[in-house]
Amino acid sequence: MFKKLIIKIFRLNEINDLLIKSKQQQKAVSDKYWKEVRQDEVDCLNRNHLLELQEKDACITMLEEQIKMLKQRERDVDALHFKSKKQIKENYAVSHSIATKIWDFSQMITSIYGELRGITDAVADNKKRIEGN
Repeated sequence: MFKKLIIKIFRLNEINDLLIKSKQQQKAVSDKYWKEVRQDEVDCLNRNHLLELQEKDACITMLEEQIKMLKQRERDVDALHFKSKKQIKENYAVSHSIATKIWDFSQMITSIYGELRGITDAVADNKKRIEGN
């Protein structure tokens, strides 16, 4: 009974209810604040993630362009290599043909030189014979 009287006098029930209500309001405000803070953090992380993805996409695009450029260079070098080999073979065929013609010409000159030598020897012999008579 004494306890009830003190509670009524000091209005402890009302104060208790006010304290509980105040705690609930403070908890709601605190929860709202922390929810906003977490949402801001999540938004910040999402923006950073999006920026990183864009950066990686840009790097991938640049690397793909470099790969395309290097593949084109490779095709150009292969074409040039093929053309060079073809020209080397053609040059070899032409040089072989020239060497064959030079060989034939030298054989022909040798026979002509031999004939001229024979003619000069015959003239020299004839001259000796005429002078000797």
